[in-house]
Amino acid sequence: MTSWVGVDISKATLSISVRPQGAAFDTSNDAEGHQLLLNYLSAWTVERVLMEATGGYERAVKARLQRAGYSVVCINPRRARAFSNAMGKLAKTRPH
Repeated sequence: MTSWVGVDISKATLSISVRPQGAAFDTSNDAEGHQLLLNYLSAWTVERVLMEATGGYERAVKARLQRAGYSVVCINPRRARAFSNAMGKLAKTRPH
């Protein structure tokens, strides 16, 4: 089954959600956390990883995922909010 991964990024943490499985976990946004993310994702056939551009906090994890062979897309947070609004979602929601 093909999986799609969303990564919510902050300076200190990564919040990962895998769809359609509904799996989720959090890890640190550092080299150790990036390795844990790669280990976590190895359980699925990942089609794409999506993350918002977050002022540079996404750069290291994006590079690490790309070096591991994942297709990574970084989107503008304003566009993500516009899409959410268009879908009738007024607030961010997380599955966990």
